[in-house]
Amino acid sequence: MIEHERSTRILTAIILLNIIVYLITSYENFFMETSSYWVNMFGFIPSLIGDTQNMYRIFTSMFIHADIFHIFFNMYYLYLFGKPITRVIGGKKLLALYIFSGVAASIFHTAFSYVGGLISYIIPAVGASGAISGVLGAYLIMYPGTYLTMYSPYIFFPFPLRFRVRAEYYLIFWFATQVLYGYAKIAGTVAVFAHAGGFLAGIAILPIILSNVIGRGEEYEYRFDYTYTMPPPIEPRVRRGIGTTSKIILTILIAILLAGNIYAMANPITGDIKAMMIQYTIDGDQYIDYTAVQLPRIESYIREVSTDETRILLSRLTSMNILYDPSKKGAEINMNNIDLNVPVKISLGAASRTYTVKVHVEKLYALYDYDGFIKHCEGTLSTQIIVIQGSLIYVTSDMINYNFKITSQTINLGNIDEYMQIPAFIISIAALIVILRKSQELSLTVGQPREPRLPIPI
Repeated sequence: MIEHERSTRILTAIILLNIIVYLITSYENFFMETSSYWVNMFGFIPSLIGDTQNMYRIFTSMFIHADIFHIFFNMYYLYLFGKPITRVIGGKKLLALYIFSGVAASIFHTAFSYVGGLISYIIPAVGASGAISGVLGAYLIMYPGTYLTMYSPYIFFPFPLRFRVRAEYYLIFWFATQVLYGYAKIAGTVAVFAHAGGFLAGIAILPIILSNVIGRGEEYEYRFDYTYTMPPPIEPRVRRGIGTTSKIILTILIAILLAGNIYAMANPITGDIKAMMIQYTIDGDQYIDYTAVQLPRIESYIREVSTDETRILLSRLTSMNILYDPSKKGAEINMNNIDLNVPVKISLGAASRTYTVKVHVEKLYALYDYDGFIKHCEGTLSTQIIVIQGSLIYVTSDMINYNFKITSQTINLGNIDEYMQIPAFIISIAALIVILRKSQELSLTVGQPREPRLPIPI
């Protein structure tokens, strides 16, 4: 009993750490959602994976969550599926499983970013979902015969819906949605390939995690035989391990991912991108954003920037020939106390029109790379903005004030794809071997069935 309590302390510590980080990063928004500053500063950005100064993001992104629902359901499922695993492998190995799966999730997210296009390489990914997916993968192999009790609360239906499903089927269905949604591009900004990668990593590492547990015989059975305080409930099963049909489905899904790896290695993305980190303040409010462009046509990328304040700043710098100018290769420029009339082109449908806005540059310094793109730029400027309200377009008389700093680096996406495809491929193959050859050996024989004390909501 004491050993079990010690094991669950690390699981509890992981959950508490995630909650504490969420409280720190969301208090500015009344704990409803995490500030964009924290997401951009500590989220995982695929295009920066080769930058040693940004390697910390692989780990910090596991503890940053987007909003209150994100943190709640992640921690709920971590506790739900992590507790029975922790009872067997111990807290330290659960932590190893959690970290390894989280790192693998970042690898898969990067390896499959090509599916979503250039923008996928620069959108920060946050959350413990990838690491928790590894816990789900381990649970699938260890406890395929358990049953999950599902119900729908009264607030969604006038009468309760309650049913039970075998964990093996539920988890395989969930894994299938992550793979298929990823290729279909219907998951929005959710990093579904990261979930798939974390899931496979949890399966792949399981033989190592259980290496000093399997073979202990009675001790192994005893450690698993305990009374549950939360679902999923356990029921005895004559057959150990996942079924033949489940193995076939998992093999097909993994083969689909492997095909994606092979395609990316055979058709690497060519050309460099300019990945920018944009930090600025407006009236005391602090912002940090990331975007990327490919030369020479950068205007189309800037128009797709989602944050209005960032898009306005980059648009002004582009119109002033500050952001990119091939004639400034390797040059430095300084500007002080200059008033400019800057042309800004606005397109609505097939029609376009150029408006003139006033820009006052109090100070500006820029250093350019070998392509004539800013490598480092900082300064203070004020600009009018263009307001679009339906068919009405006008230039405001008020000025918006920026104190900004922009840094960029040139990233070869081909190198990123090449380096990330290989470990993703290896993890998928390792998981497939475990599923086909070791799933029976690694599954647990359960004791008497336990009634659930608390169902899983759907």
